[in-house]
Amino acid sequence: AQDVVGLDPRTCTANSTLLLASSPRTNPLQADYTSCSLADTPTQTLYIPNPQTGHFDGFGEFRQPNQFNLSLNMSYVITPKITANLLMTNLVNACFGGSATPWTSANAPSSSTCGYVRNSYYIANFYNGTSPSDVSANGVALNPTFAQSYLPAWADTNAETIPGPFNAYLQVQFKL
Repeated sequence: AQDVVGLDPRTCTANSTLLLASSPRTNPLQADYTSCSLADTPTQTLYIPNPQTGHFDGFGEFRQPNQFNLSLNMSYVITPKITANLLMTNLVNACFGGSATPWTSANAPSSSTCGYVRNSYYIANFYNGTSPSDVSANGVALNPTFAQSYLPAWADTNAETIPGPFNAYLQVQFKL
């Protein structure tokens, strides 16, 4: 699948030779990302194998976690002509299982993490030095959110993996 977008090194004007002084294990032929065209067009980026898995991720390769949700519906006959119904939804929500991957280790399934979506801010090959965590070559520490190729689907309403909030509904029926 085309999930990981990488920088096309052909759009860069310099390699990492100058970084050898601050990060000696840097590959000198690696592109210096600060010299690359950063426009997000098909000519400056390309799909690359996922650095976390070492290959292009295939369709259906990973399983989302299982989700257990408990709601409660109660009814009480007050009189033969009056009935009260109480519905309480999302009393318990738990997610578990799924594929064991680097992103599920970083953000394990829980009551609020029930699925994962592509991380459009993933660093991929957009770094200098030996890795995205190489502070001497990149100048800053890596933001942990940018370190995973997939993230929990907390803000993706299309993923259908966001647990619903607790809701309570009371209905009173009167028979004439």
